[in-house]
Amino acid sequence: MNRLPKLLRGLLLLVLLGFPTLLHAQTALTATTTSAAVANAAATTVAITSATGFTASTNVNERWMVVDREVMKIIAINGTTLTVQRGRAPGLPATGHRSGAIVYFVPNDQQMSRDDKAGLCSVAPPDPLQNAAFHPVLNVQNGKAFYCYNGVWTAGPYMGLGQRSCAVTQITSRATGVTCQGLTGAITTDTTSLAAEAAAAFVVTDASVAIGDTVVASIRSGSNSGNTDVTVSTVTAGSFTLRVSDNNVAAGTAETGAIIINFAVIKVQ
Repeated sequence: MNRLPKLLRGLLLLVLLGFPTLLHAQTALTATTTSAAVANAAATTVAITSATGFTASTNVNERWMVVDREVMKIIAINGTTLTVQRGRAPGLPATGHRSGAIVYFVPNDQQMSRDDKAGLCSVAPPDPLQNAAFHPVLNVQNGKAFYCYNGVWTAGPYMGLGQRSCAVTQITSRATGVTCQGLTGAITTDTTSLAAEAAAAFVVTDASVAIGDTVVASIRSGSNSGNTDVTVSTVTAGSFTLRVSDNNVAAGTAETGAIIINFAVIKVQ
């Protein structure tokens, strides 16, 4: 009469010892988007569409989020506004971000990597190999995502992090340099009056740029002179220079608009 309960206990023990991955399901990282642009690297708050599932860091547990491959530590949450510490991953400094950029909440730093994951893995704690209780693991260096599938690390889609993009607003003058770390980006210029037949050049610091890369730029919107253009005058390792020119004849319309300049970095092969 006791054989059935013993058999059930034996099957349960077999499952516990031999099939741990069946009892420890992976949990997907929480994702949302920015609801407003992050103007520059100095901003300490980020507005997101939904904060459901996001928690702030404590003295015991640090909580993170990844936006366009920039790693931020979450300090406090007030509604959908997060107070953060910026640029927390070495080599991936703080930069501006566009509205609508993908945001991932990362509950622990084990879910971030600067290298591609490979080899064996396990989703069962305690993990003798590499823990993958949450998925995916994000390589913040190249934007790839990795999943523990059938005990082996498997590359997944880029999760919206593959091409680092940025957005920044220029302040003080049209000649003030900006920092915008990305292969693509949008720069909103200062509105200081630019006279007809005048030009203003400014440096864009961007660690994505290497010697031999080609940078292209165009005006998206915002110009009011009717004859303003933007060109890339120089490209160096880690930066490039944009030149905004008002091509109207003398005494013509001055440029006073907040021009949005799109740029893209074409990598050397």
